Amino acid sequence: MRTYCQLFFLKLQPFVVGARQDARRCDHRPCSRPGVRPQPRAANVACGDGDRTVALILLRRIWKEVSEKRDSANADIALLKSYIEKTRKKKAHGVLISLSGFAGVSVYVVDLMFIDWDPIAPGVKFLILLVFCVLSVFGILTRVFPGVVIPSEMFESSPAVSLNSTFASEGKLEAILIRLRELKKKSLESGDDDPAKRRVAYKEEAAGYVEDLRKESTRYRNVSNFVQVVIIVGSLVGSAAAASSYFVREYSWFVAVNSLAIGIASGFSGYWKYKERSFYAQQAADAIEHEIESLDLGIGRYTSNDPAERSLIFSQEIMRLRQDQKMREQNLDQPSSGSDEGSQ
Repeated sequence: MRTYCQLFFLKLQPFVVGARQDARRCDHRPCSRPGVRPQPRAANVACGDGDRTVALILLRRIWKEVSEKRDSANADIALLKSYIEKTRKKKAHGVLISLSGFAGVSVYVVDLMFIDWDPIAPGVKFLILLVFCVLSVFGILTRVFPGVVIPSEMFESSPAVSLNSTFASEGKLEAILIRLRELKKKSLESGDDDPAKRRVAYKEEAAGYVEDLRKESTRYRNVSNFVQVVIIVGSLVGSAAAASSYFVREYSWFVAVNSLAIGIASGFSGYWKYKERSFYAQQAADAIEHEIESLDLGIGRYTSNDPAERSLIFSQEIMRLRQDQKMREQNLDQPSSGSDEGSQ
């Protein structure tokens, strides 16, 4: 025991002095129960007992410091994720605003060339066109520069963040997030270069990857639902309008715009495959979450009593699932003709 404590103290020398002082204070602390006299420490106590006391206090200190670092890293990561989510929402809002502006400009062009609707004066039409042009420009700028303004003092204590200004783009926030996750992994590894220690910290990264996949799946699902609503409602409205000769004659521009919207929605849905992307992202997230729960419960392929072996199997399985997800995304990006030829 003495040899183990000496090696342990040499590795963690900065904590030893404070730990011994805490142990000495615990030995001489009077008993707080009334009517009970404090018993002095025996003079012939074994040196191993004192070493064990110091080791326990030392372990508590180290665990507390690691927990504080992990909690601080978790808070910074959660805050950065909220800022990244804001930038993504701004990008989506920019797309919607720009599409609204383009739709208004298209209606104005159709009215100018084919309809020339008299109830609206030309000056009012020009003002409406100007408003839609401003919306288009604003939407494009919001889509291209979707950054957020963040207070730099929030990250003054973090060594991973160095902001020269309060405006940060999505790419910069994602780079900071990657850096924070790396620091969190290193803090959990305690500065050890052993791959086995890094595999233990890999579980934290896998949990963050599950959260990202679920958000990606939700985003693609919402887009897919919106596109399907446009196609279904537009088709029904177009069929009902085509059945009325009066509506087609008086509001032919609406029929044309409705058909154009249905065609655009169908083209985007078939090219980008939003439904398939949502399904694959959700499938990968569920599979990785299943592996994490199996590792925690020690079931399935993680029934071994060796923690290093369980971590190795877990890391290999998570890497396989992530690689499969990347391959599925690449297959979705390939054209249908190319995939058919490859299958043949």
